[in-house]
Amino acid sequence: MMRVLSVLHYPIYGGPHNRNAQVSVILRAKGVESILLLPEEAVDAAARVEAAGAKTLRMPLARLRKTLRPSEHLRFVSSFFQNVREIQSVIRKYRIDVVVVNGLMNPHAVVAAKRETVPVVWQLLDSFPPSFVRRIMRPLVNRYANVVMCTGFNVATQHLGTLRTIKPLILFYPPVDLRRFDPQLSIRQLAREELGFDQGNLVIGNIANVNPMKNHMTFIRAAVLVKHAFPQARFVIFGQTYENHQQYAKRLFAEATNLGLNIGKDLQIVDPGMRVAELAQALDIYWLTSKPRSEGISTAAEEAMALGLPVISTETGSMSEIVQHGKTGFMVPPYDVDAISRYTLRLADDAVLRQKLGNAARQFSLDHFGAERCAMLHLVAYRAALGDKQALHCLQTL
Repeated sequence: MMRVLSVLHYPIYGGPHNRNAQVSVILRAKGVESILLLPEEAVDAAARVEAAGAKTLRMPLARLRKTLRPSEHLRFVSSFFQNVREIQSVIRKYRIDVVVVNGLMNPHAVVAAKRETVPVVWQLLDSFPPSFVRRIMRPLVNRYANVVMCTGFNVATQHLGTLRTIKPLILFYPPVDLRRFDPQLSIRQLAREELGFDQGNLVIGNIANVNPMKNHMTFIRAAVLVKHAFPQARFVIFGQTYENHQQYAKRLFAEATNLGLNIGKDLQIVDPGMRVAELAQALDIYWLTSKPRSEGISTAAEEAMALGLPVISTETGSMSEIVQHGKTGFMVPPYDVDAISRYTLRLADDAVLRQKLGNAARQFSLDHFGAERCAMLHLVAYRAALGDKQALHCLQTL
């Protein structure tokens, strides 16, 4: 039995939590016991991971915050080695064989693993860290990671600078449960009825918690342009609004109202809970409007593709590696509301093109986003980290 500890410092459920849950359940049948270590306040995230069948632990875990408040950074520094010691105790207690570090910015688990002489799989998941931070951290990744995993080629080059590295590098797509995210006409009709959309509406939306990184301000401004040209367009954001982003949410509503969108009719913000795969079938087109330094590969955009939706995405992270311009959707520059509107109206006026891109998106998801494939790539990484020189040969068949 191989034992893996995957450490994730972010308390709000997102793509990395979803991936860890799916991968751990699949690999359990392959003889891998996985534990996801989460911050103490991640009550909801832990519950959702455990509901999917994975095992979690929670403890106080500080993380770097995007803030100018010195107190936050002081708390991070002052608690760093206490967190390291606590992670070491988990490694010893559960006889961990491999430690997985989710993201660049919080290397506590790297230090703990090296103190316990346990190999590290360091996962670089997004384009959020500033370039100067990536340059500072690059020598640490090169020195302390036994294996590096990245969500796509672009994220890898942004972090590593060059892919000429002696460390094994494994690129992967976040997994999608393709059985749940399966387009069904009957489910689509029920979802549209529940959300109040009729047959003549063109429904455009995304799946993202309401926070500045997801840049819903661009979403709203592009929605206004589309609505003016195509009055039957409707817009929906499937996501939660958390307390620390209440002011941002208020600014979004104020902007939408000032620009003439009717909140509740033209634009809805819906907390989908555990019903994303069901409610997102109401959409006709998916928008990803995230900031340029944010995503790696968006799991939510992958889920939209699995539902057969064409995706219009801003350039961020490795998104251009799944949204193939003109084939599965369209890529646009960050903040470019005119380009988002232009491509959306093109799809609005051409149902055949919309269906063609959606079918191609669905096929791409079937070929690349399966959870089994992602899990096997993780297993290869774990085995390679443990010194199995033959493990990487398996990559050619995945």
